[in-house]
Amino acid sequence: MKRILQIICSVTFLVILFACNSEKERLANRIASGEQILINDSTKLLDHAVGVRVLKDYMDYSDLYKEDSLTPSYLFKAADLANGLQQPKESIAIYDRLLKDYPDYKKAPAALFMEGFIYDTVLKDKEKAKEIYIQFLNKYPDHPLAQSAQSSLEQINSGLSDEELIHQFEEQLKMKGQ
Repeated sequence: MKRILQIICSVTFLVILFACNSEKERLANRIASGEQILINDSTKLLDHAVGVRVLKDYMDYSDLYKEDSLTPSYLFKAADLANGLQQPKESIAIYDRLLKDYPDYKKAPAALFMEGFIYDTVLKDKEKAKEIYIQFLNKYPDHPLAQSAQSSLEQINSGLSDEELIHQFEEQLKMKGQ
């Protein structure tokens, strides 16, 4: 009797394990298929409906399979996609989750930089962008994006708008050309 109970438990465990792996594989395959058609072939623009579906799939996968090696990559892609879908606050929330849950992920520095960039350029929250850029520079001073973070920080500190900065740059080019 005890042996029969062990066999039943083992079979039940295997069935559950197989069902989980099957769903995991189906979701990963759906993500891969969606990624291939995110950009409309004729217009070369993001297909909004496909983007919404893929974003949901990225988040579902990340919620269901937190320990999977693909999860941090899917979160990074989800944040980028949310930004592309003009959901900057959602994008920042996903970057925050990535940084909190996977601080050693290879793209964590880029995620932090992108938070600052979105606050700066999309949400126009210069103080929050400044805070993020400073955090980035303190944490990743030798990262390839450090110069961009420093330049963005200098622009914020200058108080010049993007238009004023462009005008100033054009004037400098004229002076050099004479």
